[in-house]
Amino acid sequence: MNSMAEQKALTVKDKFNSLGTSLARMEPELLKTIPKHIDPKKAIRVLLTSVYKNPKLLECSTESVMGCLMEASTLGLMLDGVTGEAYPIPYKGYCQLVAGYKGLMKLAYQSDRVLSITARAVYEKDTYE
Repeated sequence: MNSMAEQKALTVKDKFNSLGTSLARMEPELLKTIPKHIDPKKAIRVLLTSVYKNPKLLECSTESVMGCLMEASTLGLMLDGVTGEAYPIPYKGYCQLVAGYKGLMKLAYQSDRVLSITARAVYEKDTYE
């Protein structure tokens, strides 16, 4: 008989595989909406790596994970913690897209209304513009 830990590991593995299958099925829809510079297979692979690193994402509805990927891809952001552009965050069974500061900068530059962005540390009692 399998131990409780083995049963749980199988369940996590099954959830991961099921999510991977669902994401692979949505690739044609991704192709319709994402910018040309983003490869849908890579976007899916990167998201699955994020899920592997943060298994709490498996507790989110599949639809919300897929929606998070679609939203990030539509914006032209990679959904992982490596690039710092966007992060899939689990919250009460729902996967939320949170743009990182690098993603916000990328979006700002794409707007044609921003010429440059400068970041500096601001401390208590500092004055700045």
